[in-house]
Amino acid sequence: MKTYTPVIHGENGMKYEAPEKAETIADSLEKHFEPQHQLINEDLLKETRNTIKQKPQKKNKLKPSKIKTTEVTKIFKKLPNNKVPGPDSIPNEALKRLPPQEIEQITSLFNKMLITGKMPTRWKTAKIITLPKTKEKCYLPTK
Repeated sequence: MKTYTPVIHGENGMKYEAPEKAETIADSLEKHFEPQHQLINEDLLKETRNTIKQKPQKKNKLKPSKIKTTEVTKIFKKLPNNKVPGPDSIPNEALKRLPPQEIEQITSLFNKMLITGKMPTRWKTAKIITLPKTKEKCYLPTK
């Protein structure tokens, strides 16, 4: 018994043969899914590395307790799905699926920030959008 696969409509018209269909599907997947390495902003990475290399400005009398990899993993797992990513363009779903070695790197970064007391400037920025709750008059914040 011969199996039949439906005709696929590609960018350049209808595709009837299996190799053409496979190529059309591959092209579509490439457009919709970006490799994770492209999500990394090199400028942000450089700024972050420079920040954590700096020595603390003041001698910290209190020694911060070290963050554990298991704590970071637990927090990532609790992040809500289907939320718009921040300026780094990394969705919560990607953070939840990070391999253990990447979580170790992030944990190390957090610990270095605790020790130095420094955080990359870009990590301190956010885009805030006000949404009115009703159809009544909408007043913009003054401060």
